Amino acid sequence: MRFQWSAVFGAVLDDSEVLDLGRGQADPGAGDNPLAAGPVTLDEADLAAVRENLPGAITDGPNPVTVRDPDVPDELPRTQTVARALNSTTFSGFSTVLESIHNGVHGWVGGAMSAVPIAAYDPVFWAHHSTIDRRWYLWQISPRGVNPPAGLLDQALAPWPVTVRQVLGISTLGYEYAAQVIG
Repeated sequence: MRFQWSAVFGAVLDDSEVLDLGRGQADPGAGDNPLAAGPVTLDEADLAAVRENLPGAITDGPNPVTVRDPDVPDELPRTQTVARALNSTTFSGFSTVLESIHNGVHGWVGGAMSAVPIAAYDPVFWAHHSTIDRRWYLWQISPRGVNPPAGLLDQALAPWPVTVRQVLGISTLGYEYAAQVIG
């Protein structure tokens, strides 16, 4: 059984193929897939810098979009890895495994998603981060979920004028996820 990332990024055909991931504007199979590619709206100087320093992350031309270079599906997070994160009994244990899952998916998608300065231009960035955020929420409501260490709670989250403590509960941020309790 494959974990949700496979469903988000495409249906698995065999050990080496993925459908509907989309590789940017140059992908004739992208069709109407809203996660296929995102416009990169940078000024000319920044576009030139991205193209020079991150070759292949965006398309050429006057209206660039994000490009991907996904790895084989076997490199996506496994159900057991996600379970290990959700079964962690400490904030440190949970956050270490979740961060590894998070970083691994960025690397797996490749292209713009693997480049911090432009990753958020790729629509998959937002789907991926929602998945990571939901894992954090599920761990929080589980019997094992605990707050970060006290020393982190009043740390500012620059560049925003909020602290860790102020964003711990998703309801205070104005959204919710479907209820699912991890036993």
